[in-house]
Amino acid sequence: MFTGRNQDVGLLVVVLAMMVSSLLYAQSVTTRFSARSITTDDLLEAHFTFEGSGKPQLPSFGPDWKLVRRSERQSASSSFTMVINGKVVQSESKKERTIIASLQPLRAGMLTVGAASLIKNGQILATSRSVEIHVRGVQAQSPSTVDAPNNLPRESIIVVPEFKRDWFYVGEPIVATWTLLIQQGQRINEPEVEEISVSDAIQRESILGEKFEEEAPTKQLFGRTFHRVPIVREIWTVIRPKEKVTIPGLRARVNTNPRDFFSRPKTLKSPPMSLELRSVPTAGRPPEYREGTIGTFTLHARLHDDDASGRAIVEIEVRGNGSLTTIDPPSLATLAGAEARLLPSDDRDAIEKDRLGIHGKRVFQYILSPKRTGKIVVPPIRLDFFNPDTGQFEHASSQQLTWEPRANAVPSTTKAARNPTQKTPESPGTLMPIEHESDLESARRIPLHDSLWYQLTLAFPFMIFLAFELYSVMVGRRHARSGIIRAKKALGTGQKRLENAEKLAAQGKHTECYAEIARTLRDYVADRLSIGLTGLTNAQTHQELGALGLSEEVIGGLIAELESCDFARFAPSALDGSSVTEALQRAQKILAALEGASHA
Repeated sequence: MFTGRNQDVGLLVVVLAMMVSSLLYAQSVTTRFSARSITTDDLLEAHFTFEGSGKPQLPSFGPDWKLVRRSERQSASSSFTMVINGKVVQSESKKERTIIASLQPLRAGMLTVGAASLIKNGQILATSRSVEIHVRGVQAQSPSTVDAPNNLPRESIIVVPEFKRDWFYVGEPIVATWTLLIQQGQRINEPEVEEISVSDAIQRESILGEKFEEEAPTKQLFGRTFHRVPIVREIWTVIRPKEKVTIPGLRARVNTNPRDFFSRPKTLKSPPMSLELRSVPTAGRPPEYREGTIGTFTLHARLHDDDASGRAIVEIEVRGNGSLTTIDPPSLATLAGAEARLLPSDDRDAIEKDRLGIHGKRVFQYILSPKRTGKIVVPPIRLDFFNPDTGQFEHASSQQLTWEPRANAVPSTTKAARNPTQKTPESPGTLMPIEHESDLESARRIPLHDSLWYQLTLAFPFMIFLAFELYSVMVGRRHARSGIIRAKKALGTGQKRLENAEKLAAQGKHTECYAEIARTLRDYVADRLSIGLTGLTNAQTHQELGALGLSEEVIGGLIAELESCDFARFAPSALDGSSVTEALQRAQKILAALEGASHA
C-alpha cells in the first residue's frame, strides 16, 4: 500500500502506464474487404482503418488493381479524466480515420492487396497485413444473348445493354443503350450511373441528356411486367477495325427504399459484352464508293433556273439513317457544257440523333455556269453506300435533268452594253464575262483630321468604355436585388407553376405533371429559403431545412412528395389520374406550410 506522498507518486505512475499503454494500443492499422472472391468485372471495396496520430499511407496497388474511387470518414476523438488528490489528469486518445478504396481488378488470378501503414516523422508506427483476393474471369457475352431471359438475374430491377447487332463496321454510327428494367410497382430513386470505359477504337457522344424517363414498350420477363428506363444512351462511331473488343459491364446504384433515410443503395451490374468491329468489305465495292458512306439513303435532285443571271442551281437532297454527318457531296464530274461549283448549304441540313440513330437529311447545292448555248443535260446523280444491315453495297440515284440557258441572259462586255448597235468581233454564240467599270471621277479629298469618320474613330473606344461601365452598374444592381425579388415572388411563381402542372394533368401528360411539381417545390425552396436541393440526399435535405427551424412534419412532407414525383418519372403507368390530383393538392399544402414557416 502507498501512503502520503508515496501514494500520489504511485498513482501517477499507474496513470502514466495506462496512458502509455493506451497510446501504444491506439497506433494500429486494420483492413476489411467486401469479399475475398470476386469476378473481373466486380469492384472490391477495401476499408483501411488508421488509429493514431500518424499519417495514413495506402499500399501501392500496382499493376493488378485500378483505384476507381476513394472516400474517407473520420470518427471523433475520445478521452478519459482522473482526479488524484484534487489534481485532474486527462488523457485523450487519437482520432480514427477510415479510407474506403474501390478497386477494379485488372486480371484474373490470386491478386494481392498490399499493407497500409501509419507513418510519423518518417517512422512506421503500425502496418496492416497484406491480403490475397481470388479474382475469377468472366466470359463476355454477345449483345444478341446478353438480354436473353435465361441470362438475366431474377430480380425486380435489372440493368441490361441494348445493341442492334453483334458486329459493326468502321464509320457506322452505333446506338449504345443501357436500360434499367424495373418491375411494375417497384419504387426507386434516381440512379447513380458510373462512367463506363470502352476501347479507343470507338468515338462516343452522349445523346440521352440529364433526364431518366420511362420508354415504351414494356418488357415481359419471368411472367412479370418490367418498365424500361434508359440510363445511358450514346452514339458510338467505329474509327478502326478490331476482331474483338470487350465492353465492360455498367454499374448503377439505386435506392429501392427511398422513404427510408438510412437505407443503403443497391449496386446493379450488367454483364460484359464482346463486339466485333469490321472493315467495310472490298469485294463488290463500286468504283465511286467513298469511305464512310454507311447506312440506308435515298437521293432526290432538283434544278432551279435563274433567268436573270443565266445560271442554274442543282439541289441534291440525301435522306436516310446512318453516317449523314460525314458523307461527301455526290459528284457532278461528268457534266458537259457547263461548269459546276459546290455551294455551302449547311443551313438546309436537318439531322437528328436519338434512339433511332443519326437520321434526317443533308442538302448539297451546285451552281451551274454554262459554257455554251443550247440544251445542257445533267446525268442521273448517283450515291453509292454500304448497307450494314444487309452487308451489301447499294446505291441511290436521281432522274436525269435538262437545262437550256436563255440566250438573252448571256452576259456581255461593258462596251457592248453601252452601244448595242456596235458589232463585236466575237461570234454571236460566245458567252462573254461580266465586266465592271466606273465613270465616277475622284472625289475632292478632305484633310484626315477634319473628316467625321476620323473623329468618330477617336471617340469610339471612350464611348465603348462608358457603355460597358453603365451596363456593369445596371447588372450589379439587378443582381443585388435578384435574391430579394425572387424570395418575394416565390409563392406566386410556385402557384402559377402548379396551375401549369394541373393543365398538363388535364391533358393526360402525367409524367410531365409530376416533373413540374418536383421542379416547383425545389425552385420554391431555392428562391424562398436559399437552399438548393438538387444533389442533396434525404438526410442532407433534412439537416439543411432543420437548421432553419422548419418542423419535422413540414420537412418530412416535402421529402416524401419529392420522392413520389421521382417514382412517377420511372413508373408513370403505375399511377392514375386520381394520384395526380392528390399530388397537386399535397403540393399546394406544402407550399402554404413552407410559406408560413418562412414567416415565422
